[in-house]
Amino acid sequence: MFEYIRRLVRVALVTMLGFGGGVALLLFIFIVVIKGDQNAAQSALKAGLLLGIAFSLILTCVMVLLDLTARLFIAKGVTTNTF
Repeated sequence: MFEYIRRLVRVALVTMLGFGGGVALLLFIFIVVIKGDQNAAQSALKAGLLLGIAFSLILTCVMVLLDLTARLFIAKGVTTNTF
């Protein structure tokens, strides 16, 4: 069980950093180009972190449900067309 939870945390962290980092970089570029704000980095990091966490939670929940569904089908003996 610990191994499963560790994998879930790793998926959430990688998703949050990957998606959130991309959003933060994109927002940083937009804020600097459009507004020329001096707090562009701070604003972009906050927005990227919030969007990264939200996306990570949604994706992790979907992946857990898919994993549980696949495990139930395999436990029933269904081996073809599981996915």
